Amino acid sequence: MSDAVSPIVWDLAREAAATFDADVRDITFTPHQSRAVLRVIVEPTDDMIDSVDIDVIARLSRALARALDDADPITSKYVLEVSSPGADQPLTRPRDFRRNITRTVVVEHPSLGEPVTGVLETVNDDTLELLQNDGSRVTVTLADITSAHVVLPW
Repeated sequence: MSDAVSPIVWDLAREAAATFDADVRDITFTPHQSRAVLRVIVEPTDDMIDSVDIDVIARLSRALARALDDADPITSKYVLEVSSPGADQPLTRPRDFRRNITRTVVVEHPSLGEPVTGVLETVNDDTLELLQNDGSRVTVTLADITSAHVVLPW
């Protein structure tokens, strides 16, 4: 298996995640001389929940490990890592933004000229609205956002 993750691995991961009300956001396979890493990133199916509980991740990891052992789609030695997206994960989809309503975010958009920071107030499938520190509101189209992330409080 190369850097590309086989459809079988994706199917097994999606099936295991669905059992725990989670979706697979990404899977990467990083080959290494002694032992490769299969990294599976999962998120809740519910857009209003921030992350998958750590106990659920542990159970999902065990279930996926069993499924991978049974199907044996990876012939080399590897380590399985299952986690939820980190706090610094880029916001790219409407559901990413919905999960972060009321948080401070930085958005780069061609129409804004420079990055804009504000509290994320509303999100729909096409636009979002930020409340800036000065009380002004900025509305931007999601499709044209070049980058966005949550401002971490630390």
